[in-house]
Amino acid sequence: MHDSQLVSRFLAGDLEALGVIYDRYSLPVYRYLSRLVGTTDAEDVLQETFIRAANRLKAYREQERLLQWLLTVARNVALDRLRKKTYLRKRFRKYWRHREAERKSVLPEAQQHTQETKEKIDQALSKLPETQRSVFLLREEAQLKFREVAEIMDIPLGTALSYMRRATENLRKELKGQQL
Repeated sequence: MHDSQLVSRFLAGDLEALGVIYDRYSLPVYRYLSRLVGTTDAEDVLQETFIRAANRLKAYREQERLLQWLLTVARNVALDRLRKKTYLRKRFRKYWRHREAERKSVLPEAQQHTQETKEKIDQALSKLPETQRSVFLLREEAQLKFREVAEIMDIPLGTALSYMRRATENLRKELKGQQL
């Protein structure tokens, strides 16, 4: 069934249509969110995204891809969450480092190596300015076209391309010399 039909069914009161939308798009939205806000918060932000999307589905335009629209909602929810967490993140940083060290000590060596590589990449991503990180993740994780990224971010296409170039350069610099 096409996305626009599912939206119409949901707006007509069919709750199962929202379940189909969730089943179809929760994984790509989750992947994007886990890289944007981290795996700890990604599930909560995903749920909030679909709640907010359900409440605002009347605003969805059929010309737009539903995934693109959902990623825009997800980005806004994630940014709201990140703004609220900034204070807490600074305050509890020391605590999280301690917990992470404990967790690493119990992982098998091969799994720990893979996890360490992912953590290095995630750490490098977290150092990017929010706009560069968002463009990079929308392009690479969600595999959207640059035009779609620009629409979600509400920026000109050239700016999206520029942010992607800068993000790639900054990631290369940050990861240079590290064994991945």
